[in-house]
Order: sequence, then structure tokens, then C-alpha cells
Amino acid sequence: MTDRTAFQPADVVAGPSLRDTLRSATRSAHQTLDDAMAALDMASTRDLCTFLSFQHMARAGIEAWLASHAPTGEMPPPQLPLIARDLVALGANPPALAPAFVPRASDDGLDSEWLGVAYVVAGSHLGNRAILAQLGAAAPATARRFLSGEAMAGYWRKLRLRIGQPAETPADMLAQASAVRGAQAAFAHFSACATMLDLLPAGVAA
Repeated sequence: MTDRTAFQPADVVAGPSLRDTLRSATRSAHQTLDDAMAALDMASTRDLCTFLSFQHMARAGIEAWLASHAPTGEMPPPQLPLIARDLVALGANPPALAPAFVPRASDDGLDSEWLGVAYVVAGSHLGNRAILAQLGAAAPATARRFLSGEAMAGYWRKLRLRIGQPAETPADMLAQASAVRGAQAAFAHFSACATMLDLLPAGVAA
């Protein structure tokens, strides 16, 4: 009798999910920025304004880029209006400086970079919520819009499902590489803005 198992295709071994790949590829950069933010005393109005100014400066260019490159309906919720209102509530003005975000050009024809950028800006809300929880009652009641980020939290839940699927085809692998480039470019942009505000020493790459 013929052994039918000899004609069955080999099991396809799925690769890591895009979320796992992005986390691994950006772990060092993420830690560098986390350490820089940890040096700020968020209970201090001055340091909280510095943090919000940094976020506004960095996200301005990224949000402008996402508006042109993210598919319709897929862009993360804009955070600039929330940050600006929080700064004003603290007696400060949003920074005028807003460096452009220009990821390195790629010739692979893929357009998944936006997913990596969205991962960076949406995933950062977890750190914001941690800051808010740490501050507790010390957090200014009129300057919690950005840190609480309800809209971003909802977006992150949806994005997490999208990037949580394993890579199963060569096309999936190429799309992951494209998204990683976007995420790394976003972290480099945040790092450059942190350096401009002396939150990171010059020459420290995120």
C-alpha cells in the first residue's frame, strides 16, 4: 500500500510576527530614549513641559509624513493638538521648531514603512500611560490629554492585532523589512529631536 504521507507537503514554519520583529529591531533605540525620558522629573512643571515640547517637535514631522503615506483611515490619531493644549495649560507654547521626517529612500517598491512608523508613535502611548499612573494625583488635571491618549490607546489595540500575525510568505518577510526601516527611521528622528533639546548627548544614536 502506498504511503500517502510521502506526497504531503512539508509543514510551513511561520516566521515571527511583525510586532516581535519590530520590537527586536528597535529594542536598543527604544531603551536609549526611555532612559533619556526617565532622567526627567515629570512631577516638575518645567520637566513636563520639556517632555511635551520634545514630543511635539518630533511628532510634527512624523504626523505630516504619515498624512501623506499611511493608507486612508489607517493613520494614527493626531497628537499635536493634544500636546499643544497641554503645553498652553502649563503656561508654555508649542515649539516652533519642527524638523521634517524623511525616511531613507528605498528602491524595493514596498510601502510598508508607514506600519513601522505607526508602531513607534502608537506604541509610545504605553509609556505615556505609565507616566500618568506614576504621577497619580500629582499630574496636572488640565494637562493630561496627551498622557491619557484614549484615542491612541484604541488605535494601538487595532494595530497590535494587525502586526501580531506571523510572517508566512516571502512577501510577508519583505513587508516586515520595509516596516522595520520605517520604525528605525522614526526612532532616529526622535533621537535627533532629543539631541536638539539636550535630552541626549550629541552622537548618541537611538
